[in-house]
Amino acid sequence: MNASQFRYWTLEDPSTIAALLTGCRRGIYVLHFENGERYVGQAVDVVTRYTTHRHGSKHHAPWKDVTAFEFLEVPVGDLDEIEKATIQHHKATHQLRNKLFNFEHWEPCTLDPFVAPEAQRHWATGQPSYDLTPFVAAAKRSQGPEPRLLTKKCGQELLPDGRTVGEAVIDELAQVVQHIIPNAVETEARFWSISDYPETVGGRFATLNVGWLELAYFPRRRFEAELGSLEASNELMWYLNAEIETFVAEEDVPDDVGLQEEIQFVAEIGGMPYYWGRIPSSYSVPVDCIGMPLGAGVVEQLEAQELMGARRLAIHAMRTGSARVNARSYSAELTRRVYERILERETSAA
Repeated sequence: MNASQFRYWTLEDPSTIAALLTGCRRGIYVLHFENGERYVGQAVDVVTRYTTHRHGSKHHAPWKDVTAFEFLEVPVGDLDEIEKATIQHHKATHQLRNKLFNFEHWEPCTLDPFVAPEAQRHWATGQPSYDLTPFVAAAKRSQGPEPRLLTKKCGQELLPDGRTVGEAVIDELAQVVQHIIPNAVETEARFWSISDYPETVGGRFATLNVGWLELAYFPRRRFEAELGSLEASNELMWYLNAEIETFVAEEDVPDDVGLQEEIQFVAEIGGMPYYWGRIPSSYSVPVDCIGMPLGAGVVEQLEAQELMGARRLAIHAMRTGSARVNARSYSAELTRRVYERILERETSAA
């Protein structure tokens, strides 16, 4: 996709674009708005789609503020990949109204009644408000069935520091929930969830899910250290996803690597290997990822900008809708124990 291939019109009369297009109406379009925002879309008949945008639909209110229009004819073939590339091109310089393929949209969404938009922005921009009060009541909820994480043999295995694997997973999850998930208790189960021992991708001890993403996941398989040693974690690692360019700067990406290609780096820190890179997500929107030895408690050691990148991904993924990943393995009891651990950690630190 080359931006110069798009035809561009300034709209003196934005009520219709029918007179502008006398040939093919199938392709990718870009709408420009009075406030500088843009919207990228695909259509089989762009004239009809434009009319829908003007009059509004169940997806958004009427857009009466369109000032310009771009269009790329695509008579045949797949439109999704061109649309994604066009979104990535425009989001680099402009705020987009897109929801699909664009985690960073701030259009009204179902999360807003639970977390005020202003609070979402504060959380995403590194000004979160920490309130432990909701965790107190949530930790006192009635106990449910023992999580499989704690009953399975591999979850009961001891780490060299004396904790079980299951306890170490809960420790890591407590840091993620406290420092990365906004209004965690109020949004639990609907916008984010913790899954207990799901069978995803060869099996996980647990996952923390937001929208369609695993924000954090704990594989059961053992890893071989490329650098240093993983003895302290029993060869176990876990992974945290974040917004693109959180862990991998754009200048570190080779020129011949495409946006949807995986990149991975490794370094030895404190005698243990840490991995970071960029991976495609289930939305085909790339995210950054860091892999850490289980039990190292790295979340609270992340730099402010790195934490902010994880928070932004969490917010934008939650804004896409309900947590659907690993939904059948959601565990209210494991989540309650994570809340307990948050309070225990705060009490011991006081």
